[in-house]
Amino acid sequence: MIKEYTSYELNALQQLAGYRHIFYDDTLKADIKGKKAKGSDAALQKSIDNFIEIFCQNNFADTDYSIIQNRPSEFESADHWINQINVDTVLKCLTYIIWNNKIDEGYFLKKIDDKLIDKHLARLENILAENMVQIKMNPKQRVAVNAQG
Repeated sequence: MIKEYTSYELNALQQLAGYRHIFYDDTLKADIKGKKAKGSDAALQKSIDNFIEIFCQNNFADTDYSIIQNRPSEFESADHWINQINVDTVLKCLTYIIWNNKIDEGYFLKKIDDKLIDKHLARLENILAENMVQIKMNPKQRVAVNAQG
């Protein structure tokens, strides 16, 4: 299945994927046990807020979690499944984390700490790298990205 994204959406997806390096920067790294340097909490929270803002401004939220709940059994592990999912599923997984953070404050931080965010953003980064041709496009032009990654 092919999903089309505008150049603006592709830029936003690349920005989101880039947060992988921000969330796991040694100066901001999430440490639920409280060993972070003072001030890094605020900087990390600001980065999380910016990530969520980009995500929401581009209407990437998708609350159809059925694919997450019904992970195909042919995958040996969740990690193997994540390495096979498409952009739409990555966005659904990120939506799930963002919305759970609204209910359970600190959930997003926990998902940074347990590396789940890293796995999803790495997958997004890989899909974009595999499917992007670096050309300047008209902002209204649409580019197809293979949903299978």
